[in-house]
Amino acid sequence: ITSVTKTDPTQCGGSNGTITLSGLVPNTKYQLNFTGTSAATSIPKSGDTVTTSATGTILISLVAAGNYSLSVASLILGPGQLDSCTSNVVPITVLDPPKPSAVVANPVSPVCQGTNIVVSLTSTLGANERYMWYTDMGATTPANPAFSLSNTYSPATPPATTGVLYVRKRNTVTLCDGPLLAVTYTVNLSPQITHSKVEPTTASSTDGSITIGLSNNPGSAP
Repeated sequence: ITSVTKTDPTQCGGSNGTITLSGLVPNTKYQLNFTGTSAATSIPKSGDTVTTSATGTILISLVAAGNYSLSVASLILGPGQLDSCTSNVVPITVLDPPKPSAVVANPVSPVCQGTNIVVSLTSTLGANERYMWYTDMGATTPANPAFSLSNTYSPATPPATTGVLYVRKRNTVTLCDGPLLAVTYTVNLSPQITHSKVEPTTASSTDGSITIGLSNNPGSAP
């Protein structure tokens, strides 16, 4: 094998890349041997018998990103030859498209219960990118709304308690995702008033009382 070339997949996690081996005897059968991500799923796959083209090349398709080491073994044995001859081993790395850059956000201002939060982002979207929002750190549960194109974001419903939103950039053409950013927000609970009373012992007495209590962020005494 005199050279090995590739085309990378067009999407992250995709398998439409290719690898081409060159420098072989034209129109000749070889056994293809290689290791790597798509060794068992490419066309042809590792272990297959393949016939080179009229220019002495082998094209391998359905290749995903990863590190590959490839060789071929001749299927033609010379006089007295018991084992086939194996070529040199050639390495090549197939790459996914570039991932979007990280999201950058300002601290979120605390809000009172019933008021919606506003997340302000300072990062910039590239071509074909959008912000993807989630409610869990595994990025499996989309927030509502699930994506945004502007640098300010508020949930469709004001959050009832303090929590975390997660956001990252996604390229809608390559389907590549950037790193996930956790955005923490604080919701201060509305004060709750409780009261109780003690009735006067007689119609003319003044030993009755009223007790008022505050809970959930009662504030501070003057």
